[in-house]
Amino acid sequence: FYHSEFIPKELNDNSSERIMELYKKFRVKHRGENEIDEKKFVYTNNYLLDQLNRSGKVFYGDEISVYLNELKNWIIEDEELEELVQVYVTDYPYFNAFTTDFGSIYVNIASLVKIETEGELLYLLAHEISHVILEHSYNTVSLATSLDKKKFELDDDIKSFEIHAFS
Repeated sequence: FYHSEFIPKELNDNSSERIMELYKKFRVKHRGENEIDEKKFVYTNNYLLDQLNRSGKVFYGDEISVYLNELKNWIIEDEELEELVQVYVTDYPYFNAFTTDFGSIYVNIASLVKIETEGELLYLLAHEISHVILEHSYNTVSLATSLDKKKFELDDDIKSFEIHAFS
């Protein structure tokens, strides 16, 4: 593996422009259907991605990342989605791959060591691509926010019950 002179768009993009673009997308798509703050979701995820992308743990332009992106393009039939989704190799020593709703897929180097066939690699990429398409990151945060709110409502109901029942 090596770090080439290639600098990915994630490191060149103006962060404020990217944030506004992503916020508009999420605000329009999810208007009123979830209880999370879309702006906070976008800012937080953008910040975490910037930290990861600049950490030195992500390979850019290496032969394996190029190959993974070729496989990704073979899986995806939609040109717009193909352009959005980018695959990167990370220098993390445990079996895992993760993604964001913004289209970045990160495959840990340990995963590549343990995967034995191209079919397994295609499966891993297809699985991660499905997370992007289904916006699992956003939906998970939304669900957690909703559950937290319900827990507080339940806690209030229990406290109210205890006050009335035991007073």
